[in-house]
Amino acid sequence: MKVGTFSRRVRWAQRLVAVSFVLALALIGLGQSHAAPSYTPILYDVAPAQGAVVSGPSVRLGATIRSNNGNPITSWQVTIDGQNYQMVQPVVRPDGLQVLLYNYVPLGNGPHNVYVEGIDSTGVAGGYAWSFTVTNGGPPPPTPTPLPSGKLPSFSGLTPADSATVSGSPIRIAVTIASNASLINESLILDGHPYNLLGVTHSSGEMVYADINGLSVGQHNVVVQANDTAGNFNAQPWSFTVQLCPPGRIYFSQTGRCVSTGFYQFWVQNGDVNSFGYPISDEFATTLADGKTYSVQYFERARFEYHPEAPDPYKVQLGLLGQEIHGVDARTSPAAGLRYFQETGHGVPDKFLQYWLNNNGQAVFGYPISEPRNEVNPTDGKTYAVQYFQRARFEYHPELPAGQDVLLGLLGKQIYQQKYPGR
Repeated sequence: MKVGTFSRRVRWAQRLVAVSFVLALALIGLGQSHAAPSYTPILYDVAPAQGAVVSGPSVRLGATIRSNNGNPITSWQVTIDGQNYQMVQPVVRPDGLQVLLYNYVPLGNGPHNVYVEGIDSTGVAGGYAWSFTVTNGGPPPPTPTPLPSGKLPSFSGLTPADSATVSGSPIRIAVTIASNASLINESLILDGHPYNLLGVTHSSGEMVYADINGLSVGQHNVVVQANDTAGNFNAQPWSFTVQLCPPGRIYFSQTGRCVSTGFYQFWVQNGDVNSFGYPISDEFATTLADGKTYSVQYFERARFEYHPEAPDPYKVQLGLLGQEIHGVDARTSPAAGLRYFQETGHGVPDKFLQYWLNNNGQAVFGYPISEPRNEVNPTDGKTYAVQYFQRARFEYHPELPAGQDVLLGLLGKQIYQQKYPGR
């Protein structure tokens, strides 16, 4: 099955962004206006408020639609319980940048679902779906006439399941959407923020998903919504809870990552944060240059690898990031002032040599694979004296106190971002 983004047309991609932002507002409360985003239009001051319980039989219903880029609002749509509703006497500002849609609508007892959408002169749309409950209402409304497709989009296979507890990162949020007509405008809102969706089409519908990194501990709220080409709209809310780490793993609050006991012991015994930085990924399986699959975890300055075939205490090793970034320079001859390593044919100055010796040397960092050199640091743009080793880049930082002026380069972060952009 082919995986691809839902970018059927530019207009629908624009609608996805706009609708997603407005749904985000619903989750954080829409009792007041919010800072304008870079897209248009947005909806706010909805009535009744999301989740409200109001007294009928006549209920003040509506929302304000506002443009944010100077394009006037040219049309709007209001749907109540799946039926189009014509708002009488809307208030439109002379420049068309704001439309107030409020009517008193007779509604029966029970829950009601509303969707309001505004479209500007360029065809960009923004919509918002919400629900409320009416008490003391009039008689129950007649059974709605089915919309053209005869069926609203439906949702199944919620992942994580509603009210589930999960751990780790990334966490995949997924749902399968089915409809009688072609789906458009699928969107995901997580804790008030829109996320891009990927999707897989299969016999039971379209499975849409997003892999989210770095979710905080606690409850998270999801809304997935979809329109179809027959004019139907539906939304599916649910929630799940993230816990710190599974048993046997240590939580790093600095980056929100979990580290296995084996990797954590190696981290502590060989220089901890000063040598390796903090974890920036969770542990996962990947195929390395030797063609074998290993369990690895990226830290800011290194990649930890678990090698089950190695004897103790060498089952945990650092990845050969120095070689991956720099390659191996040709051998040189011994030079004055440098400790020459016959194994790789390169000399190491005293500053770097002392750091190498004090932090378990070859077992942790490998041998030098370059001569000392000046190099522009990709992190801060400054020039430092550096030297590449098989598993690290040593950097001399003269601005730091003596004894703390040798650091490892951020090779873990650099390679992780290259291999896994967007994580």
